[in-house]
Amino acid sequence: MDRIAQAPPNTFPATSQADEFLRRARSSQLTDPDTETLQRAAARYQITEAVTARVKTVMSIRDLTESELHDLDRMQNTKRQAWITLEAAGRLDLIGGAL
Repeated sequence: MDRIAQAPPNTFPATSQADEFLRRARSSQLTDPDTETLQRAAARYQITEAVTARVKTVMSIRDLTESELHDLDRMQNTKRQAWITLEAAGRLDLIGGAL
C-alpha cells in the first residue's frame, strides 16, 4: 500500500496575526515621509520573528526539509532587509530596538 507523506505542521502565523502586526506598526505615530515603507518593514520584521519562533519549535522535534530550509533562508533575508530599512531611518524603536 502506498504511504502518503504527511505535510509538515504550518509554521506561518495566521493572517490575523500578520494583520495585528501591521495594525500595531500603523498605530505607531510615524511622521516620516515614507511612513508606509517603515510600517511594512516593522510588520515584516515582527512576522518573521514570530515565524522563526515557530520554526525553532519544529526544529526541536525534527530536521527541516530542504524546502523548509530554503523558506527559512528567504525569511531571514526578509528580516535582515526590514532591519536595515528601519535602521537607516533611525526607527529601530518600531521593533523594540534602540532609537
